[in-house]
Amino acid sequence: MLFLLGVQHSCALLDDGGVKAWGDASTGKLGKIPVNADFGDGSGEMGDYLPYVNLGTGAYADQISNGDEFSCVLLLDDTVKCWGSNGDGECGLGHTGTIGNAANEMGDYLQSVEFGDGVVPTFLASGIEASAIITSTDSIKLWGKGGDGKLGYGVDTDVGISANQVFNRENRVDLLEK
Repeated sequence: MLFLLGVQHSCALLDDGGVKAWGDASTGKLGKIPVNADFGDGSGEMGDYLPYVNLGTGAYADQISNGDEFSCVLLLDDTVKCWGSNGDGECGLGHTGTIGNAANEMGDYLQSVEFGDGVVPTFLASGIEASAIITSTDSIKLWGKGGDGKLGYGVDTDVGISANQVFNRENRVDLLEK
C-alpha cells in the first residue's frame, strides 16, 4: 500500500490496484458522488466503509499522485487519469471544468490524458497545481499551471486547458542529451 497526503485530501493505493480517497470532498478531488459529503470525519466512513474511487472497468492503478485539489493515477495499462479541480489544466484533458463532482465523470467516463503516439509513462508526480510524467524515452511531459516557467516549456502559459496541449510534441522536456 502507498499512502499520499494532499492539501485537503488523502489517497491510498492499495495492493489490489484500487484507490481510496478521503478528506474534503469539494471540487471532485475524492472522485465520489455526492460531492458535499466529506469522508473520514465521521464514524463508519473509513476501512471497508470507504468506497473505492471508480477508475473504470478493469482499471488498476500502479502509481498515484496528489496535487492541491486533484489526484492522478498511472494505470497498469500505461494510461494516466486525473480528477478534481482543473481550473489550470491540472487534469490535462483540454478544458478547465472540474472532474469527479457530477454523474458520468468517473469510471468508464473518466478520460485519459493524451500524451501522443508511442509515449509510455513510467513515473507520475504532482505538485500543487501541475503534474508530470517521465516517459520511457527519458523525457518529461508536464501539464497544469505554467506560471514562472515551472513547466519548463519556455512560456508561462497553462498546459492542459486546450485540446492537444499535453499531446503536442513540443510540450516535453528532455532529461538527457541525445
